[in-house]
Amino acid sequence: MQELTSKRISMFVLFGGGIALLISIFTMNPIVIVVCAIALLLSLLLWKYGYIVMPAIFKMARIVEVRGEYEIPPSQNCIIKKVGNNYFASMFLGAKITESVTEKSKDEKLVFVEYFERAISSVKSIAKFSVIVHNVDMSEAIDEIKAKRSWCETKKAQLLASEDKNKEAEIARLDREIIMWNRQLERLSSGEKPMEVVSYIMTTAKGLSRDEAINKAKAQALEIKSVVSNALNVEVFNLFGEDMKKCFEWEFFVPSSSSEFKDVTY
Repeated sequence: MQELTSKRISMFVLFGGGIALLISIFTMNPIVIVVCAIALLLSLLLWKYGYIVMPAIFKMARIVEVRGEYEIPPSQNCIIKKVGNNYFASMFLGAKITESVTEKSKDEKLVFVEYFERAISSVKSIAKFSVIVHNVDMSEAIDEIKAKRSWCETKKAQLLASEDKNKEAEIARLDREIIMWNRQLERLSSGEKPMEVVSYIMTTAKGLSRDEAINKAKAQALEIKSVVSNALNVEVFNLFGEDMKKCFEWEFFVPSSSSEFKDVTY
């Protein structure tokens, strides 16, 4: 039985909206057509850009989300908990470990680990560094890379046969992409196991009020972002809305299957 992931639910909703729009068109009722079209457009926007749109909506409406003993303020940028007379605010940062890092040689990876140790030793506030690792199925990865390389080769052949005067730049780009895919295939054939990695950082601050705790957490997050991004030369960014909630949930449960991992990370 297939897992009912959020993406599949979104696809069902979009499919249902499309059917409703077709029915409204056949009824030739202009009001129904406009309403269905707007609803379908909003569904697409929320599905694609919900992580941006929802925090803005919550902030404008001043909605405080409550999850048991935790609450999420309208800004959707932290998790708050009251303990006694104190408030604790936790913020999450995403760390984009790109392919250029994961594909380094053994010596370069050792240097990267050394830089990482320097980075965490330079952070003054307490922080939690978390990494979720998913080993990619080799056969699927190889087939996917071959398909991408084949597409590039086909596109290149079409450009070579065309009379487009501005094709040289595109051909050069395709050549570089084909070389990249060939290198990846060589690494996979040599026994190197590819991994998908999700990295995030959590920091918590305490205050006598919500605002004090949030402001302290913001200052700590800013310091961590500056130190880690400069030390490792990676992109570090604040997480909001659904992305932040995912990290909070991962403190208790991580994705339990390959499809679930892909659903929450793409």
